[in-house]
Amino acid sequence: MLPALERQLKQAVDHHRLGRLRDAEMAYLDVLRLDPLQSHALHLLGVVLTQVGRAAEGAELIKRSLALIPNQSLACASLGDALAQSGRADEALDCYERALTLSPQTFGAFIGRGQILLDRGRHQDALATLQAAARLQPDEPTILFLCGRALAQLAQPEQAAQCFRRVYALNPAYEYVLGACLWVELHACLWSDYASEIERIEKAVRDDEPAAFPFVFFSVSDSPELQLRCARRFAARYRVNAAPLWQGERYTHDRIRVAYVSEDFRRHPTSYLMMDLWESHDRQRFEIIAISLRGEEDSAVGRRTKSAFDRFIDASALQDAEIAHQIRQLEVDVAVDLMGYTGNGLHSIFARRPAPLQVSYLGYPGTLGSPDADYLIADAFLIPEAEKVHFSEQIVYLPGSYQPNDRRRTLTGGPPSRGAWDLPKDAFVWCCFNNAYKLNPRLFDIWCRLLSAVPESVLWLIPGTKQAEKNLRIEAAARYIDPARLIFAPNVAQSDHVARIALADLCLDTGPVNGATTTSDALWAGVPVVTCAGRSFVSRMAGSLLSGVGLTELVTTTWDEYEGLALALAKNPERLGSLRAKLRDTRPASRLFDTDRTRRHLEAAYLTMWEGAQQGKPPAGFTVPDLP
Repeated sequence: MLPALERQLKQAVDHHRLGRLRDAEMAYLDVLRLDPLQSHALHLLGVVLTQVGRAAEGAELIKRSLALIPNQSLACASLGDALAQSGRADEALDCYERALTLSPQTFGAFIGRGQILLDRGRHQDALATLQAAARLQPDEPTILFLCGRALAQLAQPEQAAQCFRRVYALNPAYEYVLGACLWVELHACLWSDYASEIERIEKAVRDDEPAAFPFVFFSVSDSPELQLRCARRFAARYRVNAAPLWQGERYTHDRIRVAYVSEDFRRHPTSYLMMDLWESHDRQRFEIIAISLRGEEDSAVGRRTKSAFDRFIDASALQDAEIAHQIRQLEVDVAVDLMGYTGNGLHSIFARRPAPLQVSYLGYPGTLGSPDADYLIADAFLIPEAEKVHFSEQIVYLPGSYQPNDRRRTLTGGPPSRGAWDLPKDAFVWCCFNNAYKLNPRLFDIWCRLLSAVPESVLWLIPGTKQAEKNLRIEAAARYIDPARLIFAPNVAQSDHVARIALADLCLDTGPVNGATTTSDALWAGVPVVTCAGRSFVSRMAGSLLSGVGLTELVTTTWDEYEGLALALAKNPERLGSLRAKLRDTRPASRLFDTDRTRRHLEAAYLTMWEGAQQGKPPAGFTVPDLP
């Protein structure tokens, strides 16, 4: 190599190592002007472009480097990174495999391969890949973080927490590790550091640091202001450096095309709630499309879901960019995001703006903090007028409750017996079937005081994992409650699950994250629910549902009131019986379970959005008129 060329390349590498990416790009270009076939410069310039969000260009440069010198394991791994960032995961996986074949010590290939396997739900394979990388570099935070993610998905929350704590010890500024650690600890009901972790995460979000994923932050804070700040910080990660796919075209279809986009067209709460509504959509005015990010599920729910749509598109094998292009090619008028920041999410699909109207509904209980969501569908209880300022979306208020329900579902068999579920025949049964991550020490303190105040009572729960069950029993004993008074229900089919709720005397909601489907399940089964409504969407869901069945007297606004009301109902069988009778009498005709009325309100919302867009108006919030 000529001395001038060698000096220029060294200068470029120094810029790159120090993170001066623009200077590095210019210096690599200078090298390539001197020698267009300098393989190392082509490779590293491709890496720089990938790092600055120009992954497609970066991939082409790395391919040129590999064409000159084919067996570069590091370049193969870098090409995998560029392809993965470009949404070409299959090709990226091939590159990582090739890199590891060339050199089993190619550390970056382990990371890339592990990330893709995680995203595809191959958690055991991902863990094996990441553990192999950890043997090479045991103190590398990225590997430990990804191992934690894999362990969390494999229902090993305590082991996952150990990984996240190690990441934090190595690098306290590591993005999202604080929230990840809290999240898995909540799933295991590990609360020893709960107060300090909450405090650290709240402070970090207030300082605009990436401390917790937005969905995790719901469990941290009831502040709509901080939830918006957290969501905006996260949404910025998914900005797409490309022109929007929809460029202002006006579609002139005979019917308005509504596409529901989700990976949850299966045995999942979203489908349990939406099924009846999808089936009853007005096909004279609307064409209803499903864009499924997960393969079809061969189950009664999966088959019923598929048949509910005019078109059911299995997009599970497509990359986000391809899905966005398909939505655009379908000329969808209204694209409905049913997931938000849950599961693998739809962030980069909607960031490509494939439809003129993009709507967040049902699956994510809060703001996305993103310009890619035009509207959020809610109700007046969920988002009080004064809190609208803390949502990036325009708010559409449905009359009654925002939540649809399946009016066609039935409770299986005859009345279940308590003995079948290991419940004492004559005990007062407190019940909470919300996920373990919604529990916290303050709430459990209240529940244990209720158990103490009603000596012949038991608490019926669904723990989620054996670790959570074990830790809850330990927590109960620490509060002088016999752990045997905690009874854990096994997982069963949805119809059996809802039927057994009728055995409970009173359901206790959680906070700051309320029960949503669990609350409507309890009300459908005829069991009252006591809730404490906070300020945020996610802490007001149960209150919305109780309003929808006319039981607003069960909505409290402080935890003292919540505890007092629950105890008063347990001590007054006549009052509790009156509430159960009221629920039994009003439930069939209530707004919450009037699916057809909810469907007509939702369609009126879509129509108003569509008419505004057709007239070239920007999205603007509105209230749907109450239909009879």
